[in-house]
Amino acid sequence: MTRTRSLARDLGPCNIRVNCILPGWIMTERQVARWLTPAGERELMERQCLKRKLMPADIARVVLFFASDDSGARTNQNHIVDGGWV
Repeated sequence: MTRTRSLARDLGPCNIRVNCILPGWIMTERQVARWLTPAGERELMERQCLKRKLMPADIARVVLFFASDDSGARTNQNHIVDGGWV
């Protein structure tokens, strides 16, 4: 997070925004094939506020938001996309 802050500070005068996306457990093919066990899925649903699997598209939407003009005033932000892990 310190690197996000440093880069945002250094690159801001050039009108370059710097943000960080921190993903939770995203259901990629590799995650599902290697690590998603029935016990792991139960823990995920118990500990995550949103009771659904997070998909790559969930991260892609956040990336697209930060790439759009809609986020033009945002920099030095760490955006967690983890379904509300507790």
